[in-house]
Amino acid sequence: MKPKIMFSSRVFGNDVQVILDYAVTEGYDGVEWYLNSFRLRTSKKHREQFFEKLDQYPGLYYTFHLPTVDVELAHREPIISGASLGYLQLYIEYLAPWFLKQDVPPVLTLHVGSNSISVEELDWEVALTNLKQLGDFAAQRNGVVLLENLKVGWTTDPKTHLQMADHAGLGITFDTGHAASNPLVRSGELHLVDYADALSQKIRHVHFYAYESLDQGRHMPPETWMDVAEIWSKVVALPDAQSVVLELSTEEELAKTFDLLMDNKDKWQGR
Repeated sequence: MKPKIMFSSRVFGNDVQVILDYAVTEGYDGVEWYLNSFRLRTSKKHREQFFEKLDQYPGLYYTFHLPTVDVELAHREPIISGASLGYLQLYIEYLAPWFLKQDVPPVLTLHVGSNSISVEELDWEVALTNLKQLGDFAAQRNGVVLLENLKVGWTTDPKTHLQMADHAGLGITFDTGHAASNPLVRSGELHLVDYADALSQKIRHVHFYAYESLDQGRHMPPETWMDVAEIWSKVVALPDAQSVVLELSTEEELAKTFDLLMDNKDKWQGR
């Protein structure tokens, strides 16, 4: 079965209705709620209003990207790692009433080593302990935590990434843009498609764009079909990938990327 093609809410901010209407109008299968820019409120009333809107579109599939900007559950300073774990658990707890009503456990994508933080500031054992604890916490609330590959740090090495995921019993979100900007890929030591193959046994979800700029961290769209033909054809054929999120920086770039993929549908849909 082909994965669902979705987009990230990051380009639309906090307007739930605009986001949902865009998904329906443009023909997407669902939305990933980007919890850095799209915030959940502590008020039960406000969260219930959000859940009610989601339920008005039963044909759409929803995933969630946990906050990354101000958290680091692998930090060597206990006050930072402990607060980060609690903060991520808080967001999962906010979502739990809706999660528990879903037949298929919703996906929660997680970063370890965000914002190009130096591994010198992190602690490996803290990372493993907190990953396991967060994964278990989510599972108890019918959520599935997936660990994403980044462009720097531990998750740039497929072996280390798998070690972390295996220890915590997590799957993986494969980010094609982070992968393309990985030093191993940029140097030619690791081919992008081989990178996906190395993680394929664990990939349940994909973030898709051409590459992440090294200076500003922008998610760059492909210019031509040939820029991404090989990696797109690979990720939509992954046996256990349930969803692919177009994770672009602007609405214009999102539309351009979606149109490019749809214009070349005959080249990949039957694979």
